Amino acid sequence: MRFKIARDKLLAPLQTVSSVVERRATLPILSNVLLRFGNDRLTLTGTDMEIEMSAWTDLPGLEGFSTTLPAKKFVDICRSLPDGAEVELNFEDGRANIRSGRSRFALSTLPPVNFPSTDNGGFDGLADGEGDEQWHSYQLQQSQLKRLFDRVAFSMAHQDVRYFLNGLLLELDGDQLRSIATDGHRLALCRLPASQPLGDKRQALIPRKAITELGRLLSDSENPCRLAISDNHIRVDLDGLRFISKLIDGRFPDYERAIPRSNDQFFLAQRDSLRQALQRTAVLASESQFGVRLNLEENHLRMQMHNADQDEALEELEVEYCGNPIEIGFNISYLLDVVNAIKNDRLSVAIANSNSSALIQAEGDDSAIYVVMPMRL
Repeated sequence: MRFKIARDKLLAPLQTVSSVVERRATLPILSNVLLRFGNDRLTLTGTDMEIEMSAWTDLPGLEGFSTTLPAKKFVDICRSLPDGAEVELNFEDGRANIRSGRSRFALSTLPPVNFPSTDNGGFDGLADGEGDEQWHSYQLQQSQLKRLFDRVAFSMAHQDVRYFLNGLLLELDGDQLRSIATDGHRLALCRLPASQPLGDKRQALIPRKAITELGRLLSDSENPCRLAISDNHIRVDLDGLRFISKLIDGRFPDYERAIPRSNDQFFLAQRDSLRQALQRTAVLASESQFGVRLNLEENHLRMQMHNADQDEALEELEVEYCGNPIEIGFNISYLLDVVNAIKNDRLSVAIANSNSSALIQAEGDDSAIYVVMPMRL
């Protein structure tokens, strides 16, 4: 089979799906990308057995053919060709002959029958709005889904033996979407009102790698996307792209119990001022010395850090506070992560005493809340 296609038209979907392909895969077929021709389009698919990503481009006139090509080599070839080039591919005798201008390449193919598939992630029948109730499908703006992930993703655990913490919990419940992440020392929660009824509570525990990939794919635009959850998979449909990932099979901890309910003392601070003070103080932090001591008095916050070399950092900041004096220690990187995640000009930090977790959120906005546990210094 032979066909021609514009290089720019082929390169974009190819680069997208190849991002999930393992370069050093245990199975040779996992280093390949699947090409399928049908329905007047070329569909490219890459997978690592946990995530499957498919993207397509219009290509009328070709039906009923599929093959696989080495993903990295194919991407590098297409990327090296000049803008506006036309690519001709000819498949015969288990090889793909690629021509563009005076350039010639020949790549070995592998049988498409050996290419692994998620079997559509259990979403059979979910197309063009069908099966929405059965598969818990929900349409929202890309910016909304991106916000749910971006506001909490930094709190996910990384290679924790408690495997259920190495991901993000997405919760659909009645009239609200929630995302939650925790590593056992901090917790982040983001809420989003639903534009359509979501029914009974349903949870999906999404792996870290899937969240990272979706972070690259989603934009801050109002363009629509469709989110669907089955028993074992999550699927996100964008324009010209389908993303499917397996879910983590585990029980996420009861995050509601970790949210402090009796923190009656709080201070208000300018976000940028607090962030800059924390960044300056963190200059002395190291892998073994990362605790910062906060001394809170009336309208005044003092932060101190010491390290093993007897160096010391001291920052003083004006805040709005009228409670009792409090001295408390935190992991400074945890505080910086939270302050960077909040986009409002002012933030609120609520504390009950020197041994309590801090509840942090944007002033007057509880759509995203953050809990950071204290540490002994």
